[in-house]
Amino acid sequence: MLVASLSFANDASQLTTQLVPLWECISGARESFLIEGSISIPSQDGRVDTIAVRLERFDAHAYDVELTHADYALNFRRRSDATAMALPKHGVVYLGAGNVDSMDHLDPLAMTTRLVSSGSMASLLTPLLSQRLPTSAAALAIVFGARYSEEDHRFEYGNNIHVSFGDEGRAIDIDAEGVRGSLILRDAGDPKQADDWSDMRAEQIPRIELERQLARGVKRALEIISPSPELTSPEHIPRSVEHGNLQWMGGHRVVTLHGTPEQIGKAHGELMPLETHRCIDSVLNVFGTIETIRSGEWFRKRLDDAYSRLSPHIPERHKQETRALAKALNLDASLVEVINVFPELFHCSGFALFGSATKNGTLYHGRVLDYMTVIGLQDAATSFVIAPEGFIPFVNVGYAGFIGSVSGMNTSGISLGEMGGQGEGQWDGVPMATLMRRALEECTTLDDVTTLWETSPRTCEYYYVFADG
Repeated sequence: MLVASLSFANDASQLTTQLVPLWECISGARESFLIEGSISIPSQDGRVDTIAVRLERFDAHAYDVELTHADYALNFRRRSDATAMALPKHGVVYLGAGNVDSMDHLDPLAMTTRLVSSGSMASLLTPLLSQRLPTSAAALAIVFGARYSEEDHRFEYGNNIHVSFGDEGRAIDIDAEGVRGSLILRDAGDPKQADDWSDMRAEQIPRIELERQLARGVKRALEIISPSPELTSPEHIPRSVEHGNLQWMGGHRVVTLHGTPEQIGKAHGELMPLETHRCIDSVLNVFGTIETIRSGEWFRKRLDDAYSRLSPHIPERHKQETRALAKALNLDASLVEVINVFPELFHCSGFALFGSATKNGTLYHGRVLDYMTVIGLQDAATSFVIAPEGFIPFVNVGYAGFIGSVSGMNTSGISLGEMGGQGEGQWDGVPMATLMRRALEECTTLDDVTTLWETSPRTCEYYYVFADG
């Protein structure tokens, strides 16, 4: 017992000593430093993706982040009065100056408290970063099984995770089940101005928008990568408001809404504020940032351009519902409007079987609503039962914050599904999700559905399944 205790204490003490240089950087104790290195991730096809990483902090408010991969690159600069996001592969830099949001910003001070939510398991670690030394973090690592190997001169956790230190903790090598990383800590150099990008095309973006998108994107990404029980096992708490209620059935959200467009939109926002914000963050701030890096085009601008062409074909009652939803969430109406055309960019699948394909010729209409699970849309998955005043009641399978339909059935027995194809950018027509919802609200027969489709200008390629089960 004594030998084991001494070994534990020695390992914890040694790990604490080796972690101090890195800890001073990530905890905020050291204002100026340079961390650079690389991460290598094996892919399923046998290739290894390597990302070069560079984080350089110059003072309390100024820092740079650089990520470089064979296919993409991101250079981020933040100064006290300006922010820049450069995409070297596309030769463009997005510049923002002025004020930032009071919460969703990227100042280093207390950054982890803003970027790590209770929806991520990372929230369990953030209290440790408030400590001056990594003593508790090192002790926890040893308690959970990390051990120092005298033979290999490294810390080991099981057989697949190895961490070695050099240069008194200023050089770190990690091998975690095939994912390899190396870091070197140095002194910072001199900072460049936020707008010093002579070899790139500059585009102005409001700084509040630029930092909010990145801050909320990182926060939501941490929830998606490492969700806490708050998301994987949410409390099944029913809620009720004047024109709707939320219930849990079989572990799934079921929301009932009724009334005028304004009443339905208001109830929608009041019943699911957190879920709606997460859905918006997944689309605009996670997927949107990834798409911006991939394409070089600011994603919100793409949505705005699409909405400007789709908007004339959206019924006023749907716009009224969207604006009421935005007001209930205390969000800008234009943001909620453009987010609601996001299905035009995604695809999923479905099927219909009948006649000789099924026993007794029974019709089966199936739907696989697998929109972008990699960005966490499933955290906002909701089945809606909606009775709009003056229209046909219907069930809509969708997401919090989304008023259109991509799958549903009305009380006349009309069911709809869709599968996306090609033609992104052909926006001069009725949004797919608007057309689907109109069919559920307005059609009592398949002939009605066919007429609606024939008389409505459509957008990009979709394959629709209509049934009258």
